[in-house]
Amino acid sequence: MDIRLELLSGAICDAVRENMTTLTIDANQIVDSKATKILGEIKAVIHNNNLDDFEMVDEIVSIFCKYNIDIGGCHDF
Repeated sequence: MDIRLELLSGAICDAVRENMTTLTIDANQIVDSKATKILGEIKAVIHNNNLDDFEMVDEIVSIFCKYNIDIGGCHDF
């Protein structure tokens, strides 16, 4: 990523963090809808009969990465 975009990204994240208490958002609704979307994507992978077990795990790990969910070091191969 371009350094300017990295700096902008950091500034945006900082601004959001600083103003979280004054934002009027329904965090539960956002988290629930995102979790439901993630589970739907995982279900589609599991139902894909064209993938072997390794490919399924790889696809599921990719979904976690796509949503910035920490997978630890278990997928370092």
